[in-house]
Amino acid sequence: SAYYKAGGTGSSNSDKELAGMIDAARSETDVAKRAALYDQTVKRAHEQAYFVWLLNIEDIYGVSKRLVWPGRVDAKMLVSEMKLK
Repeated sequence: SAYYKAGGTGSSNSDKELAGMIDAARSETDVAKRAALYDQTVKRAHEQAYFVWLLNIEDIYGVSKRLVWPGRVDAKMLVSEMKLK
């Protein structure tokens, strides 16, 4: 919600209705109801196109058959996770 709620650290809008939806979801204690509220929140944010992803960078690595390393979805190359055969 830091990106979607007005006044958040990465806020992209001043949508008071969306802010109210986020507040309602934050204060709901029933897990199923909270999930439904967040689903509605995400749907509104998507419909209003507060974020439009314009670029998808592919990560391409050159590796050796001796290297045992599964790669990471966050593109970090942590040597501590790598092993040599």
